[in-house]
Amino acid sequence: MKIQLKRSNVLNGSVAKEPTTAQMEYGEVAINYSQTDPAIFLKNSNNDIIRIAGAGPKIGDLTGNVTGNLTGNVTGNVTGNVTGNVTGNLTGDATGDVTGDLTGDVTGNVTGNVTGNVTGALTGDVTGNVTGALTGNADTATALATGRTIAITGDATYTSAAFDGSSDVTGALTLANSGVTANNYGSSTAIPVVTVDAKGRVTAATTAAINTSFTLSDGTNTQTINGGDTLTVTGGSNLTSVVGATDTVTLNLDSTLTGLTSITSTNFVGNLTGDVTGSIDLDSDLDMKTFSIITSQSNRDVNLNPHGSGVVVIKGNATRGSGQLALNCENNSHGVKIKGPAHSAGATYTLTLPTALPTVTGQSLVSDTSGVLSFSAINSGFLETPALLSTNTTISANVNAGGMGTMAIASGIVFTVPSTSTYTVIKG
Repeated sequence: MKIQLKRSNVLNGSVAKEPTTAQMEYGEVAINYSQTDPAIFLKNSNNDIIRIAGAGPKIGDLTGNVTGNLTGNVTGNVTGNVTGNVTGNLTGDATGDVTGDLTGDVTGNVTGNVTGNVTGALTGDVTGNVTGALTGNADTATALATGRTIAITGDATYTSAAFDGSSDVTGALTLANSGVTANNYGSSTAIPVVTVDAKGRVTAATTAAINTSFTLSDGTNTQTINGGDTLTVTGGSNLTSVVGATDTVTLNLDSTLTGLTSITSTNFVGNLTGDVTGSIDLDSDLDMKTFSIITSQSNRDVNLNPHGSGVVVIKGNATRGSGQLALNCENNSHGVKIKGPAHSAGATYTLTLPTALPTVTGQSLVSDTSGVLSFSAINSGFLETPALLSTNTTISANVNAGGMGTMAIASGIVFTVPSTSTYTVIKG
């Protein structure tokens, strides 16, 4: 019968690699058959992997003095003095003096003196003297073995005092000269011109003269205003100047204008006092409001003269009816009106006044069919009736009218007698 145990030759560094607890059963044995560190491992009842044989590390505490070299890894505490070299990793606390070299990693506290070289990482506290070369980084230190100085050069220079870490060191940082002469640049007549490099340093500084004068022009005339002089803006004719609190001059048009030769305005509101020479063009109605068109010069007429074939039109409206012309008395307390016919008449004709006054007193104003008026005597001794009525004729309402003999009515002519009136024909 052949009994075969679990086996491996895998190393962890230079030490046989332990199997994991998941790989082993309780009481089962595993063998590492590597030539470098042959070993036998056992899984105990506490679910621990225990190395039970082999030349590898010491498992457990080492109590007592060791004289001679200790080769291999030690897992556990070392209590006592070790005289000789320790080669291997020490996991645990070392209490006592170590005389010789300690090669390997130490995880734990070392209490006692170590005489010799320590090669490897030391994790933990060292209580006692260390004589020899110590290679590695310390978590803390109180001072550097040799003091150092810190120097800065370039745009600024600084050299510190000796610094060993035991106390703070301060010093003054001196800026390098930029090449600009220390001075005040700029005045009331010159402005500073400054050159700044990419690092923000001022590398050059000069001044440039300020042009303190300027030229004022109205389009034709010019005037030079020197710096420091006061520029006065006067209003002039029909203008008033006002200086504001925010460096502003306002020119206001006076409410009363004098000396003007022409006015062009899109919305003029105010009074025109004085002589107006020229034409006044109106783009809207002339609203007289409470005033009249009058002449103030002695015996001056008011002339109405429409352009071309235009006429003076007196309009009507729904309130006063057709257009009418009122002729008042000298006190303007009453008057007589001449009024056109109503809209319903559809009348459009012209009455032309006679060319002269009547030659005989008592003549009446009569019209022909063209509206030409003349003065004519009315013979009250007989009644005349036209033999042919050639114009449309309507007897007035509420009157008694009559005609002599037969009167013919032309074709298309209408002779109307209202229902409130009568027309009687008298035959001879």
